[in-house]
Order: sequence, then C-alpha cells, then structure tokens
Amino acid sequence: MSGIVGVLSVRGEPADRPLLQALTQQMAFRGPDAQHTWVDTSVGLGHALLSTTPESARERQPLSLDGKVWIVADARLDARGELVSKLLSARQACPEGAGDAELLLRAYAAWGEASLDHLLGDFCFAIWDGNRKSLFCAHDQLGVKPFFYAESKRWLVFSNTLDCVRQAAGGASLNELSVADFLLFGSIRDASGTIFSDVHRLPPAHALTWCDGRLSVKRYWTLPADEEIHYKRSGEYVERFRGLLQVAVKDRLRTDRAAIALSGGLDSTSVAVAARQAGIQHLYGFTVVYDKVIPDDERHYSGLSAQSLDIPVQYFVGDLYVTARPRDFPRVRYPQPDESVLAPLEAEFHKLASSRSRVLLSGEGGDLGLSLSNSHFRRLLQAGRYGRFLRDSAAYAIARHGLPPMGVRTLLKRRFGVCDPWRVDYPQWLNPDFEARWQLRERWSSNNEAPSTTHPHRPEAAGELLAPLWQNFLESYDAGYTRASVEVVYPYCDLRLLRFLFSIPPVPWTVDKCLTRTALRGWVPEAVRLRPKTPLAVDPNLVYVRNNWDTFSQAPANVGAYLDLRKYGAFLKSPAAFSESNCQFTVRPVMLSAWLNTAAV
Repeated sequence: MSGIVGVLSVRGEPADRPLLQALTQQMAFRGPDAQHTWVDTSVGLGHALLSTTPESARERQPLSLDGKVWIVADARLDARGELVSKLLSARQACPEGAGDAELLLRAYAAWGEASLDHLLGDFCFAIWDGNRKSLFCAHDQLGVKPFFYAESKRWLVFSNTLDCVRQAAGGASLNELSVADFLLFGSIRDASGTIFSDVHRLPPAHALTWCDGRLSVKRYWTLPADEEIHYKRSGEYVERFRGLLQVAVKDRLRTDRAAIALSGGLDSTSVAVAARQAGIQHLYGFTVVYDKVIPDDERHYSGLSAQSLDIPVQYFVGDLYVTARPRDFPRVRYPQPDESVLAPLEAEFHKLASSRSRVLLSGEGGDLGLSLSNSHFRRLLQAGRYGRFLRDSAAYAIARHGLPPMGVRTLLKRRFGVCDPWRVDYPQWLNPDFEARWQLRERWSSNNEAPSTTHPHRPEAAGELLAPLWQNFLESYDAGYTRASVEVVYPYCDLRLLRFLFSIPPVPWTVDKCLTRTALRGWVPEAVRLRPKTPLAVDPNLVYVRNNWDTFSQAPANVGAYLDLRKYGAFLKSPAAFSESNCQFTVRPVMLSAWLNTAAV
C-alpha cells in the first residue's frame, strides 16, 4: 500500500521538483517508511513506501534496472513463482528476493505493454520509458488499487492518491454529473469519473499510455467466460475451493503477522480458517459491534469463531458514530463526499487494525463469488434445458424449503409499471435547472437497472463485480480515505478463485453459500457454520437521521445550486424524511454540504 505520484511536462519543460517532493511528502501517511523522488528533465516520479513483505523492505522506488526505464508501483503480485518462470523463459534474470516492482520492470522489458497479460494481483504502476519517451500506466483487473490522473496543456499528473492529483492540477471545479450521482445514488456511476471535473480515474483493467504528446486509455482485460466445471465427486469442489482460498490468502500474506476484519460471518471466518491453514501464526481479529443502538450479534458470532481458531479479537464499538451530531462531520476530510455516517468509524477501525499489522484481511467479495443468479432458472428454461431445470429446482427446494426464484414477478411489475423506479423513490427536491441540464430522471431510470454482463453462468454477479459501485466501495477502504497505514487485502477478489467460483454449478453450491458452509465443516462451531445471512437489522443512516431529527430543520445553503431548497426544506419536515426508504435522501445533501465546507472548492 505504497503511495505513488508522477508529473510529466507534455511540452518538454523541466519537471517541478519542489512540487513533486511536496506531493511525495503529502503521501507519507501511505508510506511512512521512506519517501523518495526521481527527476529527469521533463518527468518526475515519487514514491512513499509502506513495507509489507520481506522483498519490499529491501526495495527502493522510484526503481530502474538500467537508468533509462523507471517505475513507481503500488503492487502486490500473485503467482510470483509462475511469473518468475515465464520471465526466465523470456531470458530475463530474476534475482532471488526480487521485489514486485522489479518483477514488473522485468515483465515490461520482456513483453512491453503486453506484460499485463502475464500479471495477477493488486497493482497500479507507472513506467517511464526513457528510450521511447513514453509513459505506461496500468490498473489491476478488479480495481483494488486506485489510480487517478489529470491532463492539462502543460502537465500530466497521476497518483494513487486523489488529493495529490487535485493539488498538482491547481485545484479543480466540481463535476456536476458526479454531484448528481452522489445525490441520487450515493456514489459516482462513471468508472472514469471523480467528483472533480478535471481529475479522472483509470478504470479497472485499463492501461494509460502517453507518447508523442498523445494520451490514450484502453481496456486490456475482460472477465473470461469459462466452461462450467463438472467434477465426478462433490468433495472435489470443496477441495478445490479450499485450496484456491488458501493460495489467495497466502499470496496476500508474505508475512507471519496479519490483522483480519472478523465479523463472525461465513466470508471473514473462511478467510481466517484459510490463514490458519496457510501457517499464519500471528493473526489478530477486529470486529465492529453495536451494543445499544442497533440489534447486533457480531460480538457473539465473531467470539465463537475467534475462540475456535485461537485468534485474539478486539471489539470496536460503533454506537457513538451512529449517534454523532451533524456538526461533527465537517471535521472529517475525505477526497470525495461519502454518504455513510460510518465513514469515520471505518477510518478509525483501520487505524486500530494498523496497530497490530500492516496487512488487514477482509472477507469482502465473498457474496459476489457465491451468489445465486436470479435469472439462473429462467435461463435454463429459455435454453430448453428442462432436465437441468428440474434437477436444480428440486435441489433448491430441498435446501431452501421453497420454490426457486424465476424473476417473473419482478418482470411483470416492471412490465405494468408497478415498481417504476423514479415515480416511487426519485427525489423531488432537485434543482429543476440542474435536473434538466443533466437529464437526471432518465439517468435515474437507467442506473437503477441491475448490472449484468454476457457471462454465461453468473451475469448479475459478474456485472456487479465490474460495476463502478464496487470500485467506489474498494476506494472507500483505501488509505486515501482512511489515512491508515494498513493495506487491505481481499482474498475473494483473487482472479483464480473468482474464475473457479463463477464456473461451478450454481445449484447446489451457491444456494445459501453451500460451498462455504461445507468447506468450514469441522473447522468452526456449528453455530457459526450454519449461521444465516444477517446484515445489520437497521440502516445506520436511518438511526442517525432519527436520533438527530432536530438538526435537519433547514436545508444547507451551500448546495442550492443542486437542490430546490424550498422543496428540500419541506421534505425535511415530512415523515418521509425519516423513513427507511428515504433516509439516504435526507443524509446525502447534508453530507455533501459538510464535504463542501472542508473541500474548499
């Protein structure tokens, strides 16, 4: 979880060394171990190191092997042994203990921009090729590592830290469409957009190149549509799942010490089991609990999991954050507005975890890998696979004691307008000029459609995995938001594991997470293994709104360009403002206003 930054003069002017040094120092919270810069005429690179592996402790970036091709990277590569074997076959020497940045450089030397076809892991990097006078940057396939950039007539600036790019770009005006997305959906729906009009995101699985004064961005990877896997024995699915999860954890923990966000649910517990199986001796659990304001069983179930795996666990009580007053929020500075009242909680939680380890394991992503597609049964009928339909329907009925979901009810409701999205929930308090300028009613309708892809087995899950909402979620756990010196790793986002999970027969293995429950048999208490899916009983934002109803008596004036303040004020005085279905619309303008007060835009 190192910090990277770069400044390139597109006119060939000397790079601004003081600016580069200031930006690198600004990222010291990302990399407290060392901060270094390199400048060569019109280009400069900066790096702030957080050492999380034995190899990175010996590595210094910016890095070059020949003095002409330089790299800065925030990278953790998977399958390093396989990559090294490929490099040796390509006649690239790989010294023992080579760091990930060096392997990236050698991969570029062997295959150029095609090196991305050989990389697995979480990474973003920038390579300046002095021989070609070109810049080559890339973002990992699922967007675990963020990457931002801004281009002007004079400069191209890039970093994995949004604030650095914004500062180097001399400030930036707001992107009105991103503001609209925040008010409507709570996050930005453009994979390449940020809250600032002149600062862009490099989308996941995309590469950026600059050469001869031209910048281009292109996709280099798409999720493969593998054939469905059919093993002879059901136990083979479980064995393969256990093996891949263990490899995913082991590749992310090239250390003997790690923290884990241990909720007591199936995903985080399975990651904890895999970490123990991988030989991680020093594992420390951290659990967010609510003791008073929200009904919550996390303390009980995480305690059972931790005790069975001999993991010490520390509880982080979230009640205070849910009951905080709105005046507390302007003190929190985020690179982009955040709708969640729990954002300060997440920041403090990550800082607490960093006191034990520089790597924090997370079970996030398990729901995507093991969710049953709503269209599975309908697609079987449409394809004329009646035998498979009957077998899967029977298996589902036995497991869930009910009929399989066909999606027919939802289709009928949409067909006859029963659940028209904007007439039911669309907020009526937007500024009419703002609304018309960006055609927000149409955007609301189109963006409320479920994301999907052409993936043959898991179209909805694949669509969610590649959607901007998932990218936004990962960014909210990145150090650019939390400012905690800890790298969050997601074993369930391992491409090898995901491809397997997306290729297994959905029934029975994804029904009620049958695969995970079977794999955990004998490892954790039955109460944990058989625990039903239990999200928070109440939306924390709803609790916050109801506890602070008196503070919402008037609309914040600094959002008048986006809101009809009279209508929003009337909305705040209505019961709808404090209902479960509308509480987000109550909170978002307030959170946007609080962010504007700290962002100085």
